[in-house]
Order: sequence, then C-alpha cells, then structure tokens
Amino acid sequence: MEGNTSMEIGVRVESENLITGAVFHTVSAYLTFVALDREGRPTPVPPLILETDAEQRRNREAKARREFRLPPAPRLPGGIMRKRDGNETGNETRRDPGINSITY
Repeated sequence: MEGNTSMEIGVRVESENLITGAVFHTVSAYLTFVALDREGRPTPVPPLILETDAEQRRNREAKARREFRLPPAPRLPGGIMRKRDGNETGNETRRDPGINSITY
C-alpha cells in the first residue's frame, strides 16, 4: 500500500527441505517504509498503477490495515480535524483518499 510518503511492502519467506525438495511457507510480514529526502524528512513517493483485480484487492486490504493501525484524528470544535503536522482541515479526513498501492 502506498501512502503520501510511505509504502507498505508484503514479504513472504519460504523454506525448502534440501533432501525432499518440499517447500514450506515459513512466515509473512508487512513492512512500512518511509521515503526520505536528503535532509531526512519524509518526501512524496510516486503513485502506483493498479492494473489487476489482485492488485486492487491487495490495495484495499492494505488500506484496512493502515486504518486499523493509525489512531483516530483528534477533532476540534466545529468538526475541524487536526492533522499530525498540526495544520487544521475542514471536513476532510487526515488520510489520503486517493492512495494507490500494491502488496504481495
């Protein structure tokens, strides 16, 4: 899943019995990486293009994991939300609605 400055990468590790050749799924994990500029600040990543149904499904699943992981945005009087950078917004969500991503 891709955010504005981050990307979730799915990793699957398999092991193989060298005698029998049998392959086993060992572990899976999702890692989140943040793109940094030369000064070490988060910087935007280019958007991904979702071409297949599987890529679109993985993107939806990644969005759901992100929503579960992030705390709710604090609300100010009048329904205004405060983003993590301290800036106020109107009725927008603090998350990017047009996120594209792919995870494996």
